[in-house]
Amino acid sequence: MGTLNRTAEITEFDIPFLIDTFDNPKLIIKLKNTGSAFLKARGTITLENPLSSTKYNILPQNILTKSSRFIQTTESLKEKHETNSTLTIKKFLFGPQRITSTIKIEGTNIVLTKSSYVLALPYKAILIITLILGIYIFLKSRKLT
Repeated sequence: MGTLNRTAEITEFDIPFLIDTFDNPKLIIKLKNTGSAFLKARGTITLENPLSSTKYNILPQNILTKSSRFIQTTESLKEKHETNSTLTIKKFLFGPQRITSTIKIEGTNIVLTKSSYVLALPYKAILIITLILGIYIFLKSRKLT
């Protein structure tokens, strides 16, 4: 009997770079089993900014040979959402954020890590305020003439 080849790769790690502070952005992580035996993946997702850090646990999941699976977190179990979304971040975000996924493949020394940076700004609120001020200034200047 030969040795079991357990290898994997993160094929999708998707979150928008620019997000609105008041939105709930969705992170999507997809893991592909590239080995010749099923594997079990577990790990954490960390959301870091200059002032705080939040960890989310990845649920242990079996992934069959030559197949892919969307990673799920304990937070995704608490909410009713699509199964192709790993995590909906329901937290007030402002400024630069770093989101890191660390996935350990059980029975191996393989640790897969992927990171991305996100910029959270209240751009919708800024746009609305700018638009209202622009209309106000425009109407005020028309009354003066």
